[in-house]
Amino acid sequence: MHSLINDLARWAAGEIYFRMEDTLKDCRRLKKLCNDMGNLTKLHHLRNSNVHSLEEMPKGFGKLTCLLTLGRFVVGKVSGSGLRELKSLTHLQETLRISKLENVKDVCDACEAQLNNKVNLKALLLEWSIWHVRNLDQCEFETRVLSMLKPHQDVQELTITGYEWEEWIHFGSGQEVDEVFPKLRKLSLFSCSKLQGALPKRLLLLEKLVIQSCKQLLVTIQCLPALSELQIKGCKRVVLSSPMDLSSLKSVLLGEMANEVISGCPQLLSLVTEDDLELSNCKGLTKLPQALLTLSSLRELRISGCASLVSFPQAALPSQLRTFKIEHCNALESLPEAWMRNSNSSLQSLEIGIQLPPSLRRLIISDCYNLRTLTGDQGICSSRSGRTSLTSFSSENELPATLEQLEVRFCSNLAFLSRNGNLPQALTYLEVSYCSKLESLAERLDNTSLEVIAISYLENLKSLPAGLHNLHHLQELKVYGCPNLESFPEGGLPSTKLTKLTIGYCENLKALPNCMHNLTSLLHLEIGWCRSLVSFPEDGFPTNLESLEVHDLKISKPLFEWGLNKFSSLRELQITGGCPDLLSSPWFPASLTVLHISYMPNLESLSLIVENLTSLEILILCKCPKLDYFPEQRLPKSLLQLTINGCPLIEKRWRKDKRKYWPMITHIPCVKINNRLVFEEDGSSICSRSFKFRLVLYCRDLRTTAT
Repeated sequence: MHSLINDLARWAAGEIYFRMEDTLKDCRRLKKLCNDMGNLTKLHHLRNSNVHSLEEMPKGFGKLTCLLTLGRFVVGKVSGSGLRELKSLTHLQETLRISKLENVKDVCDACEAQLNNKVNLKALLLEWSIWHVRNLDQCEFETRVLSMLKPHQDVQELTITGYEWEEWIHFGSGQEVDEVFPKLRKLSLFSCSKLQGALPKRLLLLEKLVIQSCKQLLVTIQCLPALSELQIKGCKRVVLSSPMDLSSLKSVLLGEMANEVISGCPQLLSLVTEDDLELSNCKGLTKLPQALLTLSSLRELRISGCASLVSFPQAALPSQLRTFKIEHCNALESLPEAWMRNSNSSLQSLEIGIQLPPSLRRLIISDCYNLRTLTGDQGICSSRSGRTSLTSFSSENELPATLEQLEVRFCSNLAFLSRNGNLPQALTYLEVSYCSKLESLAERLDNTSLEVIAISYLENLKSLPAGLHNLHHLQELKVYGCPNLESFPEGGLPSTKLTKLTIGYCENLKALPNCMHNLTSLLHLEIGWCRSLVSFPEDGFPTNLESLEVHDLKISKPLFEWGLNKFSSLRELQITGGCPDLLSSPWFPASLTVLHISYMPNLESLSLIVENLTSLEILILCKCPKLDYFPEQRLPKSLLQLTINGCPLIEKRWRKDKRKYWPMITHIPCVKINNRLVFEEDGSSICSRSFKFRLVLYCRDLRTTAT
């Protein structure tokens, strides 16, 4: 919101801002800008870095001589502006990304861009499309183009993607990167698959080095005294020169490295001097070297995608390690007991393990198909095939008392969360999903610290724990995909802080929780696809609701009988199927700003429904085959978006008699029928309408925030 206020103020002062990524959020698919954009001679900021589908810049782009910010310049293949258009943009600041460089036809275009004169540019990103296939002549041509795109010597960040030539990068006179750019702080090379040789030797101010998918490149690490972050993925070899200065290094990511690279170079792991190490997609790695566990300052360790990794060294974890995450290491059989028995361990967050440390605060378990219980007597068992399987995480009967967050997903054989039926008192967040054999979360919930409970797709869950009404800190409850759940506990739900309640796909649920009208803090309610639910509570719902979603319920009473018209704060209403008596509802709440109606086979007219909705801004209608009539007058003046899908009668009527019906919608900035923008077909300016739509939405949010 501050960004919008700032833009409007600058616009009033004579400057012009155009924020494509902030204002037009759907512009990721935009292929071309307006042809007359060159007329915006006072344009200062074009933030289009996220418009990835852009094919070219419009002709005359070089007229924007006041431009300070340009997120992305795209070299067109046939028409549009070439690189020479950048010559007149002498005031460019911060970051410039030039993409589709394979479309450059003349080296002189690159020379005419005069990037070396743009003294305010701090970061330059040069991109060739990695899918583009070149021959030898084209690769040599790329080298000459690159040499002409030399930025100013004060540039601090340089990124090159898709450069397809064997020789290292030169920017004229035989000089290399370290000699030409003495202030360089970040160097990134992506998908330069044929690039050979070694890295520059003297990058004294370099803080971040990223090398990815440069398969022939020899990564030589020598004198990088300011380097704090190192990422190497998919490179041929890593060589550590001696002596070397890496005293500032804090984070190392090694990915897609061969086993002999890591195991044969223990100094590589010793690079980590403070915080962070990640090993990813090292498919040939079978066992981590002992040097890994001697990193006394390591605080976070992540290992992922190492498909051949079987075991770890039999040694204790680094004493300062707090976060340890292992994922997609399918061959891993076990973790050393020494890891969990170390009394000096600082471990607080563990993604997967065998025995849980007593200080654990956060536990996430996923895709452990043989896991039967989180606590129990036996941790590992052998199958007939001789493979080991993890069946429990702790030999104790209860989870660590310090545990605050517990997430369990895709553990199809899990029958218990805890053998003693209790959950830790410190628990604030509980999420359990896709555990088909789990019948109960706990015997009783006395965990007054719980703030969020999210359970989904537990096919055998038959009941929820008693004591739900005592969870005075509970803010969100989600019960989804539990077909055998028939009812909620008699005590109902806590009324103190519960703001969001979601109930869905519970086919045998016969009644909603008791005393729902007393949930005075409830703001968001979603109920859907519960075919055994035939009535709402007699006392109705709390009237302070702001959002209500009702999906495919066979409710016999009309909506207004349970007080829909009394919801003076309701802003969003979504109704999908069911509710056959919708037509008899005389009034919807006048406070509605969003109304979504879908799968209503008998809905013929909206006249009564939208008649009093003077604040309505978004109206979505889907799969209403009989819908044929809109109000005789035009739709509400407040409407900003109208979407109609799968309503053939209304679509046919509008297309047949545009002169009569289109005046009803011409005041709406965004109109879509069957996922197509209506005014685009009519020849109107979709760019200006979309901009107006987003700007009005921002102004609406600004008014809401101010009040």
